[in-house]
Amino acid sequence: DLRTVARDAGLDLARFDACLASGTPGRDVADDLRAGDAAGVSGTPTVFINGIAVVGAQPFEVYERVVLDELRLGGVDHGTQDESHTAAH
Repeated sequence: DLRTVARDAGLDLARFDACLASGTPGRDVADDLRAGDAAGVSGTPTVFINGIAVVGAQPFEVYERVVLDELRLGGVDHGTQDESHTAAH
């Protein structure tokens, strides 16, 4: 059960119980569900890249393709690297 997981994780069980009894976690989850529904999220994971939903566990290449397509649409040439985008900057 959830309380066992909390105990095994080393949480303060009195604080954990008080938090659950407050109803806050349930409200937070309900708020998150409403926000996800409003954004069109239909499953997890869902990652938004510039407003484009990538749904489900996807390989790196899927994310790369979406990002590169969005960069091209924005007029960014991904073949050249601006010094402001380097890791050493």
